[in-house]
Amino acid sequence: MVFLTRRPRDDWDHRAPLSHIDRWGRPRINTFMYLVEGLRRCQEAGQVRQGDLVTMAETVLAAQHGLLALLILSPQQKWSDPEVLIEENVGLILRGLAP
Repeated sequence: MVFLTRRPRDDWDHRAPLSHIDRWGRPRINTFMYLVEGLRRCQEAGQVRQGDLVTMAETVLAAQHGLLALLILSPQQKWSDPEVLIEENVGLILRGLAP
C-alpha cells in the first residue's frame, strides 16, 4: 500500500502508465493504475458497474485514504473500532461499485 508518500517525480501524474521509472531511475508499478486495471477486469467480468474507471478508482482511493488519514493522523479521537470502520468502508465501496 502507498499512503502519504511523495510523488515519484515532479512531473508525475497518477494516470501515468502502469509501469514507470521512479526519481531514482528504478522501475516501479503505478499503484493507482494497478487499481484502475483491477477495476477494468472486474468490469469486464460483470462484477463492477459500467462507468469511467479512472473516476471510480479515484473515488475508491479517496474513501480508503480518507479513513486511513483519520486513523493515523487523529488517533486521539474516539473513533469506532478500526476493524469495524475498515470493514464498513470496504463494504460501502463494494456496494457503490456493484452492477
